Amino acid sequence: MNYKKHIDIMAGLYTDNFPIISLSKKDFFENYINRPAYILKDNIWFKYLSKERRENILERMKKISLLAPDIINLVKTKYPNLIIKHISIGGSYPFRIGRVNDIDFNVIVEGSHFSYHDDFDITELNKKLPDAVKRISIMIFGENNLLGKNNSADVIETEDYIHTGLCLREGLVFSMRNVPIYGCLFESRNLDKKNMQIRVRRQLFHAQLMLERKVDLHRDNKARLIKSIGRIAEAFLYLSVVFPTLKLIPLKILAKEEKLLKSLCLQEVADWLFEAQNYTKQLSQD
Repeated sequence: MNYKKHIDIMAGLYTDNFPIISLSKKDFFENYINRPAYILKDNIWFKYLSKERRENILERMKKISLLAPDIINLVKTKYPNLIIKHISIGGSYPFRIGRVNDIDFNVIVEGSHFSYHDDFDITELNKKLPDAVKRISIMIFGENNLLGKNNSADVIETEDYIHTGLCLREGLVFSMRNVPIYGCLFESRNLDKKNMQIRVRRQLFHAQLMLERKVDLHRDNKARLIKSIGRIAEAFLYLSVVFPTLKLIPLKILAKEEKLLKSLCLQEVADWLFEAQNYTKQLSQD
């Protein structure tokens, strides 16, 4: 099947602004095995979900952290010379209600590096997960590429979409979204508001293309709709935290996401997307 390529830069261009994220030299995941809530103190999902959901996340985190040696082995098999400094979960797996098809791992290593791998041979890994998945994805970043101007080709190209600037895309939200399971924790940094606007616009652009059945055509309509809802909810949460003048309420965003995941009404999702896009336009006019 031939696909028309779409590219995320259609929604805006990032500007070079480094360092994007820094790793602590004294704070490590292993120091907080008995205090997992501390590790998630800046995570916007963990902050605003119910007490019951937060406890569920902490239990899932304990189980998922057992996969750290497996992820290290997978990385070392492909790149034996890489020195791993950090592993975290970058997707929705720790927070999502119901079945999730994959789990995304972000790995930071010494030096300059970028690569992305999907692994479908995960029978043994699934035995350790609280909920089985069909695949795991591993995205590896060099620490130097997060600290200085990116010299690596941090691009992922699929059948119908081209993701560019992955160091910026992921690094901008590491501390707000990711769940660390190994190694150095993140150091606090001021939020990069200009690039966050671009990230949100790109995220909403991808959601729009999914709703219009222009990308992710390997998924069925339901799966694409569910993924779109997640994209829009995540964008709203970033807007609520990074741009408080918009007066968006995270609890209401999460409640809306849950409602839409139950109804799966295309028009309601499209209306929510339009609302989010209007907020980004408001920011560009300020």
